[in-house]
Amino acid sequence: MKTLASKRTRPLVLLVAALAMSSVLPMIAHAGEPSARLEPSAADKETARTLVGLGHDKTKQSDFAGALDAYNQAHAIMGVPTTGILLALAQTKVEQLLEAHDTCVQVALMPAQRNEPAAFAKARAKAKSLAAELALRIPSLLATLEAADGGQLEDAKVVIDGVELTGLSATLPRKVNPGAHVVAATAKRYRAEPMTLNVAEKDTQPVRLVLQPLPPEPLPPEPLPPEPPPALIAPPPALIVPPPALIAPPPALIAPPPALIAPPPRVPESPNAAIKPWLVWGSFGVGAVGFVTWVVTGGLSLSAASRARDLCPSLLNCSEAARPDYDRAITLANASNVALVFGGLGAVAGTVSAFVVPGPMFPGFTKAQASIAPYLGPTGMGLVGTF
Repeated sequence: MKTLASKRTRPLVLLVAALAMSSVLPMIAHAGEPSARLEPSAADKETARTLVGLGHDKTKQSDFAGALDAYNQAHAIMGVPTTGILLALAQTKVEQLLEAHDTCVQVALMPAQRNEPAAFAKARAKAKSLAAELALRIPSLLATLEAADGGQLEDAKVVIDGVELTGLSATLPRKVNPGAHVVAATAKRYRAEPMTLNVAEKDTQPVRLVLQPLPPEPLPPEPLPPEPPPALIAPPPALIVPPPALIAPPPALIAPPPALIAPPPRVPESPNAAIKPWLVWGSFGVGAVGFVTWVVTGGLSLSAASRARDLCPSLLNCSEAARPDYDRAITLANASNVALVFGGLGAVAGTVSAFVVPGPMFPGFTKAQASIAPYLGPTGMGLVGTF
């Protein structure tokens, strides 16, 4: 158990040391050329370390899909050999052998940096060894096509997992990951139904596809005969439209005598018609009383105030005899203000009632209605009037 634990923790220790040194040493390309990858920030490196630790935990829990996601994000941040080899190992756990082989090739081709951690060189060597191993483990499919009726296949295509292969590529073994794959084929006037195959590691599985002929395409419909010229279809316009004199009779024969036409019905009076005069004239009456009271009380208030000023030559020297006139002036002034308010309200209410409330303002007077119209009939002509 001690030996197994030390083997599991050793890559983590090497990776943490490599990440720590990469945060201090700049990423300089080999032979003095500038690096094509930007240096990750300190925050990015901490995030990558956390993701690597999470990937190790997921691997111990046999959650290989979760570990793959964590390592993939860490390698996207750092892009160094140590994160790349962890990603490749996680891809092999989920049987993504093609992706793992491609990752190993990329890691093995990463140029060595000056003063880089020793873990980077070990990761490149591990990636190179794993790439050679995966090249032998990756299975493949080899499809062969033939027509069910022995015919010649033209424009043949092999479709593996939705990817079309044509020409020479359709005749070569197709590298695939272990597992289930859907294979189909098409050609001109031929088609093979899709079939699902399970492929194991290190297996080169041949696939024989027999293409069935498609039913012949229906013939296009025969063209319709050309339509005859319009002149042979539509009759002359003179035969369709009758003379205007035969359609409309004389106006005198259509209009009835005006006296026979019923007068327009009277619009019924509103139920508020009898209330409107009381509202209008009552409101104006209240307003008139208010204004008269305002004038009278205002004059009396001014008169009392004048007498008070005569008895009180200065505001600092007033006799007691001026107090009755002073109090009277104040009382009359307040009454005058109240009367002015009532006068204004009465005037406003009367005006609003006159224009808003429906009905006549003078119900005793009605507008006379009279009309005169000419009359023309078979027995004579004249004027007809209503009064």
